[in-house]
Amino acid sequence: MLYHLAHAYLLEEGESTRVAEAIDSATQAVELSPRTGKAWLILGLANERLGTAAGLDAAVRCYTRGAKVKKRHFRSTLYTNSDRFTKTGSGNIGKTQKKSAVFLQEEPGAVGNWHNLALLLGRAERWEGSLAAAEGALAAVPGHAAGWVARGNAQRKLGHLLRALQSYRTAGEVAPRHVAAWHNMGVVLHELGRARESADALSRAGELKKQQP
Repeated sequence: MLYHLAHAYLLEEGESTRVAEAIDSATQAVELSPRTGKAWLILGLANERLGTAAGLDAAVRCYTRGAKVKKRHFRSTLYTNSDRFTKTGSGNIGKTQKKSAVFLQEEPGAVGNWHNLALLLGRAERWEGSLAAAEGALAAVPGHAAGWVARGNAQRKLGHLLRALQSYRTAGEVAPRHVAAWHNMGVVLHELGRARESADALSRAGELKKQQP
């Protein structure tokens, strides 16, 4: 698919011309398949890679659009005209019919768009928006550790230290080897004046970082 091609271009570090090609391919991808969240994600990454104010604004729009993509799915249920499998006088099963229900489901790329949006808004110090985006990621995938970390970062910057601590703890429970969860937990514990707990969390983060390849 075109967004896979765009992603391949982005993996070629140091090639600024490839970023332009990635934007072109990803733009074609979202035009052809506007309900593909991953295409919006790649387009956002490509625009973000430009490093310009216009590129960052475009990335915010892409992540926002991709995060809100919903796909239609059809669920079918079999049922009989009479009570369940009532036999007719001839011994045949009653006529079975199919009933279809339409429901909306998060597109698989939604969590990545929400998370990248949270990070980008955080870098711009738009913490209310960052918090909302992080919560969008967690609504899509409650066990998304990076989403819990992003949520904690926004809460900390907004002055909600105890809420931030709980978010980091949840991230550590979901992913016990997540370095940022333990490091940020240590930072907020220090800000809360809980020195011993802070030291333990920061030590844990240091040990995990050393174990990374």
